[in-house]
Amino acid sequence: MEDRVAVNQPLHYSSLLSYWECPRKWDYQQRGWQPYQLPDPMLRGLLTDRGVAAAWRGQDIREAVAAEVGIHLAIIDSGRLSDAAAHKDTIRALGKQAITMAQRYMEQLGKDLTPLLVGTSVIKKSVAGPIAGTPDCVATHRNKRVLIDLKTGHDPNPQMYSMTGQVDFYAYILQDI
Repeated sequence: MEDRVAVNQPLHYSSLLSYWECPRKWDYQQRGWQPYQLPDPMLRGLLTDRGVAAAWRGQDIREAVAAEVGIHLAIIDSGRLSDAAAHKDTIRALGKQAITMAQRYMEQLGKDLTPLLVGTSVIKKSVAGPIAGTPDCVATHRNKRVLIDLKTGHDPNPQMYSMTGQVDFYAYILQDI
């Protein structure tokens, strides 16, 4: 593995935030040195996002969540963990919660939206180099384009996280589309 962080890679908002919170941890993530956390602290949010994205694409929520759960179970199977069974149970439980949350989102939000982009990475050239973002959905609602970024995980620390900043970042990237 190369010991240098790749330059000219698109810069994501989450990467900027991660750097701000802890530059050393950010560097380790860029180098691929961060170990898989069991279970991933943001896993319920990730699973819910996968379910909602599948629904917006006209696919089955349960199948999409089950596929992502399978990926995480395989990661656990590839390691030698003494408590792997407990981690697997937690991941399966998070999968069930994610299916319920995704179905609820679609009942409340999804019916009035026409998705244009779902979970699509968008890269834009800027003076600082390429920047990228992956909003959950860009859709039309009552003939207006809307940007949707679901918040499904833990409550972020308000001193370290600005949802306005993330939405502004996405809006800037998407302005030419």
